[in-house]
Amino acid sequence: TGTQGGHAHASGLALELYGRGLVVSPDSGPGVSYWQKEHGEYYRSPPGHNTVVVDGVSNYNPRDQRAPFTTNAAEPTPQNKSAISDDCSFFDVSLTEPSTEADQRRVVGLVRTGLDSGYYVDIFRSRRQDGSDKYHDHIHHNLGKTVELHDTDGNILSMSDTEALGTSSGDQAGYDYFTDKRQISLDGSFTAVFGIELPDGELETTVHMPAQRSRRVFAVRSP
Repeated sequence: TGTQGGHAHASGLALELYGRGLVVSPDSGPGVSYWQKEHGEYYRSPPGHNTVVVDGVSNYNPRDQRAPFTTNAAEPTPQNKSAISDDCSFFDVSLTEPSTEADQRRVVGLVRTGLDSGYYVDIFRSRRQDGSDKYHDHIHHNLGKTVELHDTDGNILSMSDTEALGTSSGDQAGYDYFTDKRQISLDGSFTAVFGIELPDGELETTVHMPAQRSRRVFAVRSP
């Protein structure tokens, strides 16, 4: 998603992921009401979406039409009635986030491994044009009552409580809606496992993240 008038959310290059007939990785949407304070501060702002927030502050007026996204490539294309591959599909989009003038690009692919199995690939690039980047927050909302972080050997990683993320840390107001915040400094690869009980059994979502230097990982609850 992006913004070019008529879309009331500053969602950047956000997405939703579907699986087993469910929105596994949901976009928060309107929340309780469009007219409540939390709608403007959280639900329509970047922290309420699955996107990348630059330096904790990137946000913009979604009605000013300054944030159109560009479709670089997609498969299958809208013009084709059938896809080239039965097993792979993808899209490639880019956006200049207007408040920080950050060039952002997202490539997302769906790979089928069987009739009822598969996985997603998500590659997000983000960089300020002026080179003054401090950090880029990759936000991923997922269905889950629990979340655990594992190292590459399957060991559960211990996280500590934190007061970071929020206006007291210099972030935008949408971060204040995150609760039960935990963090860990982690350079190596890790796996996040989300779990939730559903009427037809347990849904478990596994997210694999490659190694990255000077990274802090947060686990939070969101509205």
